[in-house]
This record gives sequence, structure tokens and C-alpha cells, in this order.
Amino acid sequence: MSHYEKYRRQTVRLKGYDYGSDGAYFITICSYNRRCIFGTIKNEIMHLSELGKSIEAEWLKTATIREYITLGKFTVMPNHIHGIIFIHKHSKEPLQLVSEVIFSKIQLTGFKNSFGPQKENLGSVIRGFKSAVTTRERKRGNTAKIWQPKFHEHIIRNQEELLRIENYISMNVKKWNEDKFSQ
Repeated sequence: MSHYEKYRRQTVRLKGYDYGSDGAYFITICSYNRRCIFGTIKNEIMHLSELGKSIEAEWLKTATIREYITLGKFTVMPNHIHGIIFIHKHSKEPLQLVSEVIFSKIQLTGFKNSFGPQKENLGSVIRGFKSAVTTRERKRGNTAKIWQPKFHEHIIRNQEELLRIENYISMNVKKWNEDKFSQ
């Protein structure tokens, strides 16, 4: 097995954490090779390409086709997207985040990461989203690769962290010139 194949098989997820459990997650998904194909930023305003519009439409559909999902702040950038996803399979509304440094929802015992059929968890939501965008684009004649193979996630542990991340997402377009991948 090559180094690349070994890397692709390694998970970057938190060992022992059930990504199907109720919680809040900050997601970043990058374009293939971080190409600026989702749109452009001019005068601190994001102008979506047709692909960017497809991404935005499919993201917004995520919560309507999955009743256990509520979407938080979201932005499409030229070469990546940021979004907050709340999973709430055990209630009709998202979990209320505590205002503490320690988030009591994270339980690293009694759950073992497993491979096999994955459904109603963060990975399946992102796979479905990426697949829907790709399918939509193929129908439009776009055959280029769209996505990096993986995505970055961060478990949001408390209300203060949620507010900080929401602010980061809101300010992302204004700080685009500072992004090391903006060129």
C-alpha cells in the first residue's frame, strides 16, 4: 500500500466519539486542489459561480431532506465552504449548548468507531451533500472534480465557541485577502 493510499484510509475523526450523536458541528469542505471555482470576492462581497449556486441550493436542502438536521451559519467561499450543522435525532430541536468550558455531551467511553454502513451521522450527511452537488453538476455538463476527498469538522462544545465560530463564518468574506489559499 502506497503512502497516499494509507493516508486516505486514515480517519481524522475523534476516536471514540459517535458522530451520529446529537450535537453541533463546524464543517469546512474544500474544492479539489483548493481551486477558486465556487465564485469570486469583489469589494468584500461573494459572487457565486453557477457551481457556487448549486452548492448553496444543495446545502439548504440538507435540512429539508433530513429532519434530524438543523443548519446554522453557512458561507460559500471561492474555494471552500463553512457551515454549522446541528444533529438532533432525539428531539425536534437542536441541543442547547451549555455556557461552560467543558461540554458534557462528549463521551469517549462505550462507543467504538466502526466502519461499514453509515447513516444519520455527520459523515453520511456530508457524503450526501457532496454527491448531490456532483450529480447536479454532471447533469449540467461539468465533469471536473469538485471536492477534496475529505472534510474538516470540529465538535462545537459550548455556547461561547458557537458564537465565536458564527462570527468567524460571518467575517470570512471580509478576511479573504488574508487567506493563504486565496490566490
